[in-house]
Amino acid sequence: MALVRAGCARVQAWCDVRMDADCDAREGYLAGSDLTRMAVIERALARDDVDFLWASRGGYGATRLLRAGRHAIEGWLREHPVPLVGFSDITALHGLWARCGVRSIHGPMVARMGDGGAVSPSDEATLRSVLAGETQTWAELEVRSSGTTEGFAAGGNLAVLSALCGTVDQPHFSGAVVFLEDVGERPYRVDRMLTQLLASGVCEGARAFVLGSFSDCEPGPDGRTVAEVLDELLLPLGVPVLAGAPFGHADRCAAFAMGDLVRVRSEGMVHFEPR
Repeated sequence: MALVRAGCARVQAWCDVRMDADCDAREGYLAGSDLTRMAVIERALARDDVDFLWASRGGYGATRLLRAGRHAIEGWLREHPVPLVGFSDITALHGLWARCGVRSIHGPMVARMGDGGAVSPSDEATLRSVLAGETQTWAELEVRSSGTTEGFAAGGNLAVLSALCGTVDQPHFSGAVVFLEDVGERPYRVDRMLTQLLASGVCEGARAFVLGSFSDCEPGPDGRTVAEVLDELLLPLGVPVLAGAPFGHADRCAAFAMGDLVRVRSEGMVHFEPR
């Protein structure tokens, strides 16, 4: 909890932070039972003075909340459409927010904000800009497959997205610019997860792919890299593919809003326009 408290202290300079009483709950490898974590969300979404709900950290467990309380969360969001901030495991909840038509932000968790230089001043400024609904542009990305297109921002953590395949919460990326990142997965696992997304039909109609960091995804003894895997599976789709975008678990964690209009340019530029 030290990093969470440090993160709260950091952002207190520009927003009023209220930490839920159960923020430090624990149950095995979860941050409290499903009922406890559902209660935290309910309390936050029931307040009239909450501007956004910010995940304290990632890890594992958000997909369990979909099974435990999907309909309850949908009802709360209809009454109080509060944006959500977070990434990694929070990818599961981004999809639910999107289906409810509520804005959500792919951005650093509170604990990462408190981890020294894990979030640079420029990325913090970007987060504040996205929360304010301002436009932004990422330039000089690596062009793996050239092209110009536009679509709505979707995606997130590859492992979570693949885990949702075959469930009622399976994502659908028709018309989307799909953002992908991951951490700690060997290339063969990235191959397996991305193959599952493609085989399930999730990516049919996707307009483009923007790849963030795939950190700690070093090759095995065979030497095959994650970049080679991504190229092999994505380039044949015939849509623009940009790599090296400043989001994910590595040094950069620039924020962007799910559902925003994204314009992809052939020179390696991505422009976000709030809807």
